Amino acid sequence: MPSAKFAFVIICLCATIGASVVPRRCIAQYLNGPPKVRVEPVEDEYFGTRVADPNRWMEAPGNVELQSWLKGQAQYANAVLERIPGRSALKARIHELDQPSIVIRTPASA
Repeated sequence: MPSAKFAFVIICLCATIGASVVPRRCIAQYLNGPPKVRVEPVEDEYFGTRVADPNRWMEAPGNVELQSWLKGQAQYANAVLERIPGRSALKARIHELDQPSIVIRTPASA
């Protein structure tokens, strides 16, 4: 659970931006944090050492619960990242710098 100071800062930021601009769902996401992951303890023994793997259920391909959790994580991350001041300008500049400036052409074989 985020600290009270963190929650206070988020609420102040939202109030500064304007309550009509920030949907209540976004505020709730900040206060509640990212989606909780299910913990399913599984233990194996390797050469006499017991090793716990509480997230082994995530290894199953096509797991619907995992897909839902991953989408929730992505939505939370995007909600947090979109609130970074100047992010869109930085993103545009990185995209601009990432474009190739020299094109090398090879002669066509005859």
